[in-house]
Amino acid sequence: MTDEKIHRELGSIGAKLDSVDDKLDGIIKRLDDHESRLRDVEHKAVRNGLVAGGVISVGIAFMKAKLGW
Repeated sequence: MTDEKIHRELGSIGAKLDSVDDKLDGIIKRLDDHESRLRDVEHKAVRNGLVAGGVISVGIAFMKAKLGW
């Protein structure tokens, strides 16, 4: 193999690695976006669960007091 062919092959490999790196950056950004949205959904679910639990607890306490338990 001549030096010119080796340099050409190395340049081709380098270009392919750059392409893979760019695609990987895009995938990482999409994963970060998904993680952010999932975190928002989890926070809303926790908040809704707390509110629902509080309402149920107060309702049960009210019914117990009315029924004399």
